[in-house]
Amino acid sequence: MRQNPPTRARRAGFTLIEILAVIGIIALLITILIPVVGTARRSATRATDSAQLRGIVQAFGSFAAGEDGRYPLPSRLDVSDQTIEGATESFQKDTTGSIFSLLLYNDFLRPDSLISPAETNAAVRDDNDYSQGAPPTLPGARARFALWDPDFRGTPGDHVLASGTPGSAAPEGIANVSYAHAAPFGSRLRSWGTQGSSSTALISNRGPEYLDTAAVINNNETTITFAQAPNYQDSNTLEFFTPDRLWSGHIAYNDASVEFGNTPESRKRTGSNDGEGNSFSADNAFANENTFGGEVAARRNQIGQGVNNYLRGYTNVQVGGATDDREDALADVWDLTTAEASNYMTGD
Repeated sequence: MRQNPPTRARRAGFTLIEILAVIGIIALLITILIPVVGTARRSATRATDSAQLRGIVQAFGSFAAGEDGRYPLPSRLDVSDQTIEGATESFQKDTTGSIFSLLLYNDFLRPDSLISPAETNAAVRDDNDYSQGAPPTLPGARARFALWDPDFRGTPGDHVLASGTPGSAAPEGIANVSYAHAAPFGSRLRSWGTQGSSSTALISNRGPEYLDTAAVINNNETTITFAQAPNYQDSNTLEFFTPDRLWSGHIAYNDASVEFGNTPESRKRTGSNDGEGNSFSADNAFANENTFGGEVAARRNQIGQGVNNYLRGYTNVQVGGATDDREDALADVWDLTTAEASNYMTGD
């Protein structure tokens, strides 16, 4: 009788070479997929941020439809000081916090729509407790007739706090708005409405302050760079969309169009003038340039002067005498990294 040879036992498990091959394949896939996932995430962030900015501009337009084409300006509405009292000048009410709070109070926006998905500053956060009823921090009759919640913070430097009085308390160091906006003061007030041109920048991702390095704009050439005191190259705003410490972001215009760029140059032209109304330099949206030549450095807080695009967060707006309105420079300092802000505040 013929016997079959014994069957060899099936080998269990994998050899070391097979395991190493699988690990190598997985590592290769990770190397390929991580950049793709990162790119997709950045694209999604940009798309969401762009949509939010467009929505904010549309909210401004919806508000203006019931106000003869005028964008929200708290000083025009709170004439009896029911919401904010004690302002030396009415325009002191027209801060970033009050402007956006007015839109929130009237259901034109939601608080979370004011926080960019690209936000890098931990001091900027959603106001989950925003009150659309009688503001709880205002007393009796004033709370019933208030037009917005004055406790909403446009920047961490806001001085209009619990009592609804400018300068009534120290800033708490938090903000509920990610974005910068046009200055509704002085000559720029003429563009604060639907009558503004399509080159009028209304809202943008925040950016660091820029100054004219040559001090004077002349010879049809302008060099705008970061302010040097303190070092704005350490600003949180330079990490919104790229890691290279150069600003990139969205600028939304009066026609509700939104453009992404790697510089803060806007559609408007500014700088030196040839005497015939022709200007040559692209307008830096974060520098208060003189349209017809002049010192940018001397104009950094003179928000009542100029007609170029100048997008910032505004707080503690004051009367500046011969130099017109001014705004508190603290709106700049808070956007530095923690170490740089600390050094600046202590003078190191």
